Amino acid sequence: MPRLLKKAEEHSQSLGYRWNPAKCVVLNCPSDNGGRRMKLYGSPIPKASSFAYLGVPFSPQGKIATDLLIRRNTASAISAMRATLLPIGIRSASFSRLIASRLYVTFIRPKFEYGLCICTFLVKQLALLEKAQDQCLRMAFGGHRTSSTGVFKHLVNLPSMTERTTTLVFKFILRAHFLPEDTLLSLLLRFVQDDPVRSRFRWPALVASNPLWSNPTLNGGHASTADRVDYFTCLAYVRLCIATYRTQNLTKIYQKQNPPVLLSACRPYHCVDPILTLPMSVYDRSRLLRWCMGWLPGRPIACRCGHSHASRAHLLSCLRVATRLNVALNTRPNPLDYVLNQLPRKIPVRHSPPLLSRWSAWWPVVCAILFEIEQICQPDEEFSSAASDTSGSLLLDKLKPAPAVSLSLNFHSYCL
Repeated sequence: MPRLLKKAEEHSQSLGYRWNPAKCVVLNCPSDNGGRRMKLYGSPIPKASSFAYLGVPFSPQGKIATDLLIRRNTASAISAMRATLLPIGIRSASFSRLIASRLYVTFIRPKFEYGLCICTFLVKQLALLEKAQDQCLRMAFGGHRTSSTGVFKHLVNLPSMTERTTTLVFKFILRAHFLPEDTLLSLLLRFVQDDPVRSRFRWPALVASNPLWSNPTLNGGHASTADRVDYFTCLAYVRLCIATYRTQNLTKIYQKQNPPVLLSACRPYHCVDPILTLPMSVYDRSRLLRWCMGWLPGRPIACRCGHSHASRAHLLSCLRVATRLNVALNTRPNPLDYVLNQLPRKIPVRHSPPLLSRWSAWWPVVCAILFEIEQICQPDEEFSSAASDTSGSLLLDKLKPAPAVSLSLNFHSYCL
């Protein structure tokens, strides 16, 4: 530690600034056990049992108190969610779920992430972060306290907190290597990476435990630090590395012996699902979301055919979904989700007759099937004419060719 303090002194003197010893704190000071007192510029540094620097708490051992940091971050994020986003009505049925997720990412998630890029985590600590994020997302889409959030995160392309913390640490490692050579962190890194002392610092563990930096399948197969830094100079490779990491995690979920049923019915890659972006009525979008998230049907109820339990599998069979959509009965994951996964990710710029023909046959049938499922699940509900409209005209009108515009130009001659 005296050598580090000496380095800090030399760095400040070379650049013409000065640390204030009275505003510094020494944790786990050796002078408490008979060692010499820590000094900066010859002035003694105050001692303390714990300390919070820029909102990051440090334990008596001088290490980041990760548990306390997570508790503070989660409490701050949940309070901000209740005080900031809930009052504007993000839980209402008419509020876009995609916009709600983007508001969460912009204003709430940074509160979770503060200070995480310099931490290493235990599995249980990441589970606490994930649980807190799930609580905020349930506030955003109106779920009950135990409802699953996996499908919603997949639909809006929101990474898990494990993926997010790994990405933050990875970006911090990259920034540290791209700092100018005369910055304090660059000078300190050369010291903490020396073999005799590296085990006493967090940086080597931070680098070794990050798969985006250390995994050969993600870092271009480069072994040396210099080669990795050169490889990640291109931002496209940074984005590719993060995308590949998330894709590998998603593939592991799909390859489980018993993968999540609802998630397996979604698109097997990361993107914002078109059911959140394509033009459609608020009723159609609500039914699609509830179907994908397992809320339609949401509770055990008898089918109108007399069957005691109108489950998803029974409804697909009872309503003859495969026949009405003209797809094979054994289509995976099921006939309805298969068709939904064929939705275009965006409206094409140029008119596509095959696309219009396909969805002119499919889309009204899909809307009608979902409306019938909702009628079965809510037998006492009276639906308005707008809620009963299953034509799907908003989407089909966008797929049709734009009407030709005729311009009549009147030319006038003037005699001068």
